[in-house]
Amino acid sequence: MDRKIKWLLVILAGAFVFWFLYGQDKAKKTTTVNNNDSLKTSKQPQVTPKPDTLSQSERVSSSQPDSEVQSQSVDEKLEQWLVQIQDRRYSEDPTVEVSSLAMEFESCGNNNNDWLFTDKEPNEKQLQIKNLMDKHCKQLSADYPLLGNKENHPGLQIILHQFSTSTALGDYLQANQFATGGRLHTLEFSKGLLPLALKEKNAQMINMAEWISSFHIKNRLFEEQLIKGEHYEYLRSIQSIALTGLSCEFQDGITCSPSSRFMQDKCFDEEKFCGLDFKQWYQQAVSPGMDADIQILKTYFQGLVQP
Repeated sequence: MDRKIKWLLVILAGAFVFWFLYGQDKAKKTTTVNNNDSLKTSKQPQVTPKPDTLSQSERVSSSQPDSEVQSQSVDEKLEQWLVQIQDRRYSEDPTVEVSSLAMEFESCGNNNNDWLFTDKEPNEKQLQIKNLMDKHCKQLSADYPLLGNKENHPGLQIILHQFSTSTALGDYLQANQFATGGRLHTLEFSKGLLPLALKEKNAQMINMAEWISSFHIKNRLFEEQLIKGEHYEYLRSIQSIALTGLSCEFQDGITCSPSSRFMQDKCFDEEKFCGLDFKQWYQQAVSPGMDADIQILKTYFQGLVQP
């Protein structure tokens, strides 16, 4: 299976599912589960505890409506997230920060990248990159335990909605958490996201725009007259390279390091690229004609940013 498709399947099955694709369906399922739990509870024999045998917390919990208990749970998770993101990596806007961290975590394949090697066994150089990626992902999970806690994922879109926002990018992410019918028009979303991500100089959100848009091979984030042709794989490739190149300028080039998602792909496809960063790979792999097209796209994308 094409490695690009594998990455996209993992991404769409991961963080973006519970942010942008769950939508109202998730809320309905949650309501159904709650109703079923209430039904089961009503069928159980009622046991009256002896006086003074309940703890204070139990008495408070039993006397509170379900909505208040659920609200407390959301508040607790929100507080946990705020504690974990005190030292910011991407943005002072908490919505953008958590979204960016989740995007970075998705590059870890949800903390398990063994799926990358289902087609063949990694050689020594590829294994070195895999181990480097494993180390980074374990550290990321240690720094942000909630990222690796799958029990928290279904409720993350609810938590994100509780965060304040201080940027247009954060507002955009919150506004697009829920899509009509539980689905999102990926190209439309990416076109709106990209200029905001560039303005905020956020490498992970630039990558998000590129990844989501490229789920369909004919999707383009640029005007057709810029680069004419119907070789869709080439057009998708130069778009990916252009946007990755732009993302390299931010957050110390985290999206362009030897263990980044982009360079993982290059390493696992061709051993000679293992250990290179994006700039080094670009110098070896991109032809002058291809470079000319990429520069056209980079200029175009930068021009999308509103002052």
